[in-house]
Amino acid sequence: MSQLSNYNLDWNVNKTSGISCVVNGEEIYTNNYNALVREDTKSVLGIVGSSYQVIQNSELMHLAERIVPMGFNIVGGGHFDDGRQVYIQLKANDVDVGNSRQSDIIRPYFLLFNGHDGLHSMEGLPTTQR
Repeated sequence: MSQLSNYNLDWNVNKTSGISCVVNGEEIYTNNYNALVREDTKSVLGIVGSSYQVIQNSELMHLAERIVPMGFNIVGGGHFDDGRQVYIQLKANDVDVGNSRQSDIIRPYFLLFNGHDGLHSMEGLPTTQR
C-alpha cells in the first residue's frame, strides 16, 4: 500500500478547459477560468484562472519523501473539505532543551499543505509540540 493510500490521498485533480454557466436561460462559456475537479469523485473543488498550475497529491508526497533523508519521518496526512485542502505531516527526532535538573522536550514537525480550491497555495510550515 502506498503512502498516498495510507492517508486517502491517492487521487488526482484535473483542470477543465474553460467553464460554462447559465445566466437568464442563456449558456455562457469562458476559457479565462477553469474548474478544478477531483478525478475519483468528480467533485468541483474550486474555480481558478487559466494560468493556474495544479500540484498533484503525488507531487506533494514526492516532496515529503525528499525531506525524509534530512532526519524526518512521514507520520500523517489527509484532507479537509472533500479534498479542497490536503496535508502531509513529517516529524523529526525530539530535542531536549532542558538543563541538568529538568528535561524540556520539544517535538519538531514539518507540515506540507496544499489547496485544490484555488484559494490556498502550497506551503511548508515548521511546527513544534512542547
